[in-house]
Formats: sequence, structure tokens, C-alpha cells
Amino acid sequence: MNILVLLFLINLSMYTRANRTRLMTAHAPDDYGTTAEEDSPRDEMAVQALVEYFYRQDELARYAEKNTDAILDAKSKKNEDIEETVTKLLQKAGHHMEHTLMASYVCLLIGWLVIGSEENETTVRTYLREGNFVMMVSSLEKYYNFLNLTANSDALSLQHVRQTKNIIDNLKRLDAADRVPSSSQQPEASTSAQPQAPQQQPHRYGSRSSTRAHY
Repeated sequence: MNILVLLFLINLSMYTRANRTRLMTAHAPDDYGTTAEEDSPRDEMAVQALVEYFYRQDELARYAEKNTDAILDAKSKKNEDIEETVTKLLQKAGHHMEHTLMASYVCLLIGWLVIGSEENETTVRTYLREGNFVMMVSSLEKYYNFLNLTANSDALSLQHVRQTKNIIDNLKRLDAADRVPSSSQQPEASTSAQPQAPQQQPHRYGSRSSTRAHY
């Protein structure tokens, strides 16, 4: 059900700016993140809940992957029945793929929300660890590699692969642009220097405005 909801939200936000705005200003459900010990529901923005959900699924995927490695290590150390080992691996792989897909779909949704909107990007960054998209890019790259191995050659599948790659590239560009120092941080020219004839300034490639993807 969670995957279906995420896919629905992705389809809503892909081509409609108004839907992205609604998602960015929406609140999470009243019962989201509450525990039996809490008297009142938490008031969280939907995008904050999505980012927290991504980190939780990403951690679960890493845990499942670690358990899979542990099974393989144990198999190499003792003569365990091969059928039993394969059964365990399939169970772990199923859990790992489920968490990986959900984490990746959240990344795709976040990727669409920040396209062409510096305001949305700034809001999302306030909820990200380290304030960057590095972990989301890492998760999406695993998903992208999986698509290249399994996707069909039909038009819709190929379009999804291209869109995923575009989201990855855009998130990387946003992080790269965020590290570029602004013009206000550049040292001022000495006032004692002799005046010179004005020269035409070249276009600044790599600035936030020029590197941001527009769809």
C-alpha cells in the first residue's frame, strides 16, 4: 500500500506545479509518528514526514543487506544445506528490495518537488541530514542500476529510466551549486586601484541559477 501511495504522489507531482505546491504545504496525517505514550498527535509537514520515512526505509534496507552478507559468511564457514541457504537469502532479498523501492520512490518524489523551485529545495534541505541530497542520490543510483538490469524495452519503462537519471543528475547539480560561494563572499577590490575601462563579464557557468534544471 505504501508503494502505491508513493507512486500516486509521484504521478501527481511530475507535471503539475500546483500539485507540488500543495504537497509542500500539506501536513502529515494527525496520527503519523505518534506512539501509545504520546497524548497528542505530532504536527508535522508532509515533506518532513516523507524525508523521515526515507531515512527509516534506507536504514532498514542496509540492515537487510547486512543480514544477507551474514548468511553468506555463515554458509562459507559450515556445510549448511544449500536449499535452506537459498530460502533464507530469498527472504532477506525480498525485504531488502521492498525497503529499497520505498526509499527510492520517496527520493523520486522529493526530486520532482524541488525541480525548478529554489524555495522548495530550501525547505527540503532543512529536513535533510547534513543538509544535502547525498544519501538520496546514493539510494536512487542503486535503484537506477536495478532498472537498467530489469526494465523492459517498452516506451514507458525507458521513459521511467530516463526520468530517474534526470532526477539523479539534478540532485547532484543542486548539491554542487550549493557549495559554490556566492558573489557576496568574494573579496572586494581595493578602492585605491586605478579605474579601468568596463569589461563585459562572461556568463557564470555553475551558478545556482544556471545549473538548476527546468522541466
